[in-house]
Amino acid sequence: MGVEQEFLRSYPAAILSYKKAVNFAEKNLGPDDGITQNLRNVYENARNELDVAVFKKKKPAATTGAVGVKAAKYYGPGQ
Repeated sequence: MGVEQEFLRSYPAAILSYKKAVNFAEKNLGPDDGITQNLRNVYENARNELDVAVFKKKKPAATTGAVGVKAAKYYGPGQ
């Protein structure tokens, strides 16, 4: 599901799907299972890509001194 959402450029929805997959895998397979680790890596990569994409999109003019928006607004803090 997350891959299709990424393809459609629905990044916040993709990240949510990846997070749900990680939670499901951790609960049912355990945190050390290879599938769980792979899903966790995909989730982290998607979060990082969204952070970069949002930063580039919201990058302020060099003279303002403002800071770009973190993607955390899409998936909540500390996740």
